[in-house]
Amino acid sequence: ISALIKMLVDPDSNVRWAVPETLKNINPKWTDTEQINQAIPTLIEALADQDKNVCKSAIESLDKIGPKASQAIPSLIKLLRDSDVRLFAIEALAKIGQKDIIALIQILANQESSLHKTAFDVLDKMGSQAILTLIQALADSNSQVRQFSIIALEKINPNWTKTEQASQAIPVLTQALASQDNNVRKATIEALGKIGTHASKAISALLKALTDSDYSICQTIKNALEKIDPNWATTEQASQAIPALTQALANSNSIDMRKTASEALIKIGTQAIPSLEKALANPDLIIRQRVIATLSQMGSKAIPVLEKEIPSLEKALANPDLIIRQRVIATLSRMGSKAIPVLEKALFDPDHVVRLNTVVALSNMGTQAIPTLIRALTNSDITVCNMAQSSLEKINSKWVESEQASEVIPALIQTLIQALTNSDLQVRCFARSALYKINPNWAKTKQASQAIPALEKALADPDYGVRLAATQTLNEIRPKLNDVK
Repeated sequence: ISALIKMLVDPDSNVRWAVPETLKNINPKWTDTEQINQAIPTLIEALADQDKNVCKSAIESLDKIGPKASQAIPSLIKLLRDSDVRLFAIEALAKIGQKDIIALIQILANQESSLHKTAFDVLDKMGSQAILTLIQALADSNSQVRQFSIIALEKINPNWTKTEQASQAIPVLTQALASQDNNVRKATIEALGKIGTHASKAISALLKALTDSDYSICQTIKNALEKIDPNWATTEQASQAIPALTQALANSNSIDMRKTASEALIKIGTQAIPSLEKALANPDLIIRQRVIATLSQMGSKAIPVLEKEIPSLEKALANPDLIIRQRVIATLSRMGSKAIPVLEKALFDPDHVVRLNTVVALSNMGTQAIPTLIRALTNSDITVCNMAQSSLEKINSKWVESEQASEVIPALIQTLIQALTNSDLQVRCFARSALYKINPNWAKTKQASQAIPALEKALADPDYGVRLAATQTLNEIRPKLNDVK
């Protein structure tokens, strides 16, 4: 047998032709004998023979030996450049590489791109097992292998995502989601997204990955989930992920992770509300603020849960810590109309910034905040007054005529007339402007008539500006007193 094996690369083609048949007659399993292992180096040497017939014979012999000749793979890959023996090399590689396809893929991926087309032919010859291995290789730690694999799949079978092998690869790809290499994780997630509906079993793992990934990875996960199942948020896997997502929202130190968890919980919707409600029991205001921000975007069913928090937030407004009060305002701004009375109190906070933030919060609450914003027009902080007026215009350019304004306008006019003699020039100017905005005929009102005694008293004020303002106001009112009803 040893002597015959050496003759597999004999220069005489008749000899080479006769050897395999003779070996088969002597021992049908001659490719499994120990002598074969000893002969493989000789056959590999023959691959470089200048005589193409000798080279072809060596390739064919290695082809017959199969996976045991794996050490010949690098030499056979070199022959893919040789048009005379390329087809023989493809056949041999396809058979020899069956035992360790991933190793073959890794070698092929690292060849120059000009060889890749032929490499795809090799893998195509290997059939379904090569497809499965290529899909699994999409999670390989080597970026060249990942890139080669996706191109190979598209070339070999453009519909690879719909194959049985795609479904079979899911467990391996799912395991790769735990990789510490973000590039591997991202490539794996993209692969699962490409597979689509057949990757539904990976939804749980993808949701878990949402709680321990950076934001760029999380965005890739969300895209993949939408491709796998546009209704993933209604699945059982989504329900099971709620506690972990809530935990990430409440306790993660990463802003990106908290944002991702919040977005996922909002997507899941009402079934996440009970878990979030439990999180509101945390004494940490910052954690409650995160949870409330999420609940505030979950529709009407979350409102009763939010309203329960208003009393505790109202108490927090008395906290001497400015940052805490600012956070309370931001939180109350998301809690609907029931929070308006508490916010109105905050308009008189000792801190200027808190007062301004309160106006901003009220401006986002729509028409129900109009009465409070109207009352804010008489705030001692002129900046609050100006912002309140701008907010009213933003909510309703005709706020003066609105139903919400009708009950508070008379008291407002009275207060603004009093402000016309304020020692602060800015306040006086604002009051005059506001009066004409609210009612161009304010001087004909009952409130104007009732203000005359106070205005007359202001004529004796030591401040010239106050005396001048009182005189101007009385001159506007007195000629029209006969019109007052």
